[in-house]
Amino acid sequence: MQAVILVGGEGTRLRPLTVNTPKSMVPILNQPYLEHNLDYLKKHGIKEVILALGYLPHRIKAYFDGVGERDSHLTYVVESTPLGTAGAVKNVEPHLHGEAFYVFNGDIVTDIDLRDMYAFHKREKASVTIALTAVENPTAFGVVETDNSGRVRRFVEKPGWDEVTTNMINAGVYIIEPEVLKLIPTQTFYMFEQGLFPLLLKQGEKVCGYGHS
Repeated sequence: MQAVILVGGEGTRLRPLTVNTPKSMVPILNQPYLEHNLDYLKKHGIKEVILALGYLPHRIKAYFDGVGERDSHLTYVVESTPLGTAGAVKNVEPHLHGEAFYVFNGDIVTDIDLRDMYAFHKREKASVTIALTAVENPTAFGVVETDNSGRVRRFVEKPGWDEVTTNMINAGVYIIEPEVLKLIPTQTFYMFEQGLFPLLLKQGEKVCGYGHS
């Protein structure tokens, strides 16, 4: 199975650390953050990874090309202009194998059971499954409402306390069926959260939330 990791952002909130270093290459425990994520994927049997690059792509490529033999196979796809989360995935479409694949925001740390999430996705026959995580203060985030079966009912961006119906938010890990990509415009800035996911709900597609605490 393949995974796409979105590592094109400039990491402006981490400056000056990211002036000359991509956010995904900032070291944690003497190892680039991205390398920790690749090791995590490998433990779940995901060794074919597409890196959606934008900011300072040569830094990432030079590091991993110099590491030597790895169990993971990396494909580098560079955006000529920022494309947003969904646009970046559309941009790597020629490198996908035509089956369900994972997408990861490049700035998350998680211990989600990816095999269980995939089993849930296939059991529910979803077009997209979004990993969800609970937070204490949902008013600071976009929350994801689901029914008792896990099907997403709606997305609510930064609700007031009188509007809160759930404390589950998007955890930045998705499983996507390849047919969904036809809804994403080519070479256009387009987001999952504000564009693709609401569109899928509007069209009656099955979008599920996989709860993780």
